[in-house]
Amino acid sequence: MSAKEHYHPPSVPRPLIDQIPPELWSTIFRHATEPVFAEYRFTGHEALGFISGIDRDQHKEYRASLVTKRYLIRVCKAWYSIASPFLHEHVVLGTGRSVIPFRNALMRSRKQVGSGQSGMAIGWWTKRLDVSMRDKAEDSDEILSALTDIMASLSNLQILTFSVKGQGYDIREPLPPTTLRSLSCRDTLKAIHWYNDHLHPAVGDWTLFLETHPHLESIRGRFLLAPGSHVKLESLKTIYQCSHPKTPQNLQDFDLTSVRQAVYHIGITLDPASTFNNSFFSAVGSQLSIIQIDCLEGAYLEDFHQAFSEIEQKCHNLSEIHFNLCAWSVFNSCIPGSRFPPSVKGLGIRVTGTTISNVDIRTLFTQTLPAVLSSNTHVKTVQIMNQGTIRALQGHPRALARGIDQVASLGEMYEPYLTVAQDQNITLDI
Repeated sequence: MSAKEHYHPPSVPRPLIDQIPPELWSTIFRHATEPVFAEYRFTGHEALGFISGIDRDQHKEYRASLVTKRYLIRVCKAWYSIASPFLHEHVVLGTGRSVIPFRNALMRSRKQVGSGQSGMAIGWWTKRLDVSMRDKAEDSDEILSALTDIMASLSNLQILTFSVKGQGYDIREPLPPTTLRSLSCRDTLKAIHWYNDHLHPAVGDWTLFLETHPHLESIRGRFLLAPGSHVKLESLKTIYQCSHPKTPQNLQDFDLTSVRQAVYHIGITLDPASTFNNSFFSAVGSQLSIIQIDCLEGAYLEDFHQAFSEIEQKCHNLSEIHFNLCAWSVFNSCIPGSRFPPSVKGLGIRVTGTTISNVDIRTLFTQTLPAVLSSNTHVKTVQIMNQGTIRALQGHPRALARGIDQVASLGEMYEPYLTVAQDQNITLDI
């Protein structure tokens, strides 16, 4: 090799990066930053997990996806124009001090588009907005005014959630009337959730909102209307109810003909005057195909048994029952002895507290599951629903293998995912 060839090697042909059409790059970016929140199928266990709350694994996936999107838009101008829409699909307002700057950015973007610049404003791309301020509110009125402007800019919003934990919001009056009225996504909004008791709207504002948003498919909020009102929610598929709600739930004021799945939360009540919410089962129990029971540690066992008495009597079309529990001890202590309607074929288990011991696994497979399956011989599938629980079980391979063998002895069993360590569901087919 000559010195010229050594110090000046021939240029390597560039890959076909410049020849790939923009439409294909959009598909590549979509797979590289696969959204975990932006688009939901509002059916099945995904919808139930969504309405119950975001788990830790989902939050980690979202943060990793956001980092990837930020890197993509910094590569070059072409990638910036292609990847920018993905960056704003899901917006989380995690602090009050971030609300006003984001409002200002939206206003600038709308002004630029209005002055003749090509493209869409930032807010046009947003599909989900999480209002989850966790810091202390120095001026909650100013922050909520900015939030109103933000909502007015999101014309294609599909999902709106509230989970505000910061100081200063809990002592406010209800959510200002202008906030929900400012929404410009009447035809696209599919889900609205409140994950705590802060910043709920007044009854009149809530009634007006429901009357003007007919395409909602998932609601976690108060089923309470202004006196004399009646609302049709013909698209609603998933609802969330509590065993002891803090406010009355007048489900008879709603037409809920399409509801097929629900989350029923059995919590802890300190109000001696609180009554058990059985009107929910009377209103929609016969329509449900899937129900998920959320149960906190320390919840009254009497409430648990009363809920299952209602389910057995009124939910005749159930095909699946899921349990979303905070600890394995709750499952092992509450579930045995529960009887399901004969139509139930599947049992789902989701445990948010992922710590599990060999003793817990032994109890699960040698006592709890055999007791449940012997009382409900029509159940054919037991499924672990979340990846954190699967990893916790797979951390005890010997105890898990012995437990699976124990359940297998109850009847004929096939093994689609029993010993697979990938991020798939563990499924027992009895």
